Amino acid sequence: YSWKANEQLKNKSAASRVIFTMDSDGSKRVFSEPTALTGSGSGLSQAQITALLAGYPISSSEANKLPYVKALVNYLRGDTTYEDESTTVPGLDSSFRTRNGPLGDNVHSTPVYGVSAGDSKKFVIFGANDGMVHVLNATNGQELFAYIPSTSYQNLYSLASKSFSHKYFVDGTIKVVNVPDGANTRTIAV
Repeated sequence: YSWKANEQLKNKSAASRVIFTMDSDGSKRVFSEPTALTGSGSGLSQAQITALLAGYPISSSEANKLPYVKALVNYLRGDTTYEDESTTVPGLDSSFRTRNGPLGDNVHSTPVYGVSAGDSKKFVIFGANDGMVHVLNATNGQELFAYIPSTSYQNLYSLASKSFSHKYFVDGTIKVVNVPDGANTRTIAV
């Protein structure tokens, strides 16, 4: 195949990406722009929002917290609006860190090829140091979805910092297996 994952993600709008996450209590959620700092039932939880606020300056206005978290979530989803040096992130005196694209590096997580047991879709899955596991269509490189584990939240905010220092996030080995589920078979990654 002749596609590059980072180029495919650059060409996909941040708003159209499907990114799932799980809270530390095991509840499944969607990584999306929050509407309140208290969280929601299906979007980010209050604990996840609090973790994202770890990079918010103490001296900044309380009124800018929600706009800051929205900007950070959109940045992590791939939006480049606040990477422009001429923009100022709400609550900060600067823009976010400029990236080469939304996809983090993958140092130790080798991409794994798989075929979904349910619909025979070919996919590639790998972890990256953007805090996400990415699942791509193996044929065209389009991201099918991404997943942010709860363990990524403690440092996720740092990805946008201009003083960013490389951290390993989701950078381990992934194994794809088919498991029986009643009369069906499901494909899972561990």
